[in-house]
Amino acid sequence: MPSIYLRLRRAPTDFWEREGVLRFVGSVEEKTPSTAWDQMRKITGVANSTLSKALSWLHEKGVIGYAAHKNGIGIRIFFNRATNSIRSREPQKNLRLVPTPSSNLPAPSNGVPFNEENSKRDLDNIHDSAPKRGEQIGAGNEAEESDNVKNSPAPRPGLQLVPNPTTRPEETIPFLNQAIKELKCEVSNIVKREIRATQDWFYDKAIPKAIRVAQRETFNLLRNMGVQQSKQSSDVGKYVAAEEQGNPNEALAQTLVELGATMKTFAASAENTSIQSVLQSVSLELDILGRKSYVGEIDFQAIGETLDKLEDSVAAALWDNTETSQKESLLRKGERELQKYQQGMEPSEYRQLVQKHANYALFKHYQIPRFNLFYL
Repeated sequence: MPSIYLRLRRAPTDFWEREGVLRFVGSVEEKTPSTAWDQMRKITGVANSTLSKALSWLHEKGVIGYAAHKNGIGIRIFFNRATNSIRSREPQKNLRLVPTPSSNLPAPSNGVPFNEENSKRDLDNIHDSAPKRGEQIGAGNEAEESDNVKNSPAPRPGLQLVPNPTTRPEETIPFLNQAIKELKCEVSNIVKREIRATQDWFYDKAIPKAIRVAQRETFNLLRNMGVQQSKQSSDVGKYVAAEEQGNPNEALAQTLVELGATMKTFAASAENTSIQSVLQSVSLELDILGRKSYVGEIDFQAIGETLDKLEDSVAAALWDNTETSQKESLLRKGERELQKYQQGMEPSEYRQLVQKHANYALFKHYQIPRFNLFYL
């Protein structure tokens, strides 16, 4: 999506009707005439289906406006801009005044002076270190030393660090300990938050993706080894005898029986007696439903209604045996996540939706699988 959006924003100037509006009307001047859609597909560099899905998604999210008409009007794309993201400035008649730099020296008064004339060398005032011809060595050293002492500038007082007698080490130790405790608390909270976010990503995103990749690689390996044969294009729609297919209800029946066994395991590990009794009854109902589905014909509507009733009973048991503070936090979380649907729904329907969201969160908290046919 971002690449398609950026390619549209970088379209040539011939396609811009005005600022923020692209218009494609097609072309008949070339050898092969092209439509407006062909021009837009050529600019984005993607296929027809990909471009159609991208434009629909961008239009639904409000990123662009899309209008297509017949009779040579063409296709217009409007790029929306959030007015709140543009900072407005008050008009200025004159330029802003910049203060002139100060003439004061940047060095401190008691610091080391900077010799500005050190880089400029006086070529006329050159004193060779070697004595002249006929001059005795060491004759004028005393006079030169006295001249150097007279011409040398007076030393400036240096900066001395004097300890403050009012502060004592034993007085600063409690403040340091308090700062260390506060810093430890802040760091531990940040670390816990990052660990919790990493765990949520691992359980919600990483593990399901790893399972899907492992299943795909396993099927590819079996297909390469000849254990599982891939379907040929000529076999699509071909009738296969019922004896070769086996029992068509076997997969659903086995899933229901396995779900009943899972509920039985959760019931054995449950500490609350009411939740344990509900899970045991649900396990028995799922086992019976799975055996009936294996023997007779499957009525998906009846099975779906039965599974919904069982799921509602488990959700009610979990909700009744949950603390009030946890209930309130789940409801507040559901209201925050479903706030965008509140305006288009009735108040009663919105409350039911928030309650269902809280129930699903309880299922996830107790790691209990869902019973709906959509999740089987």
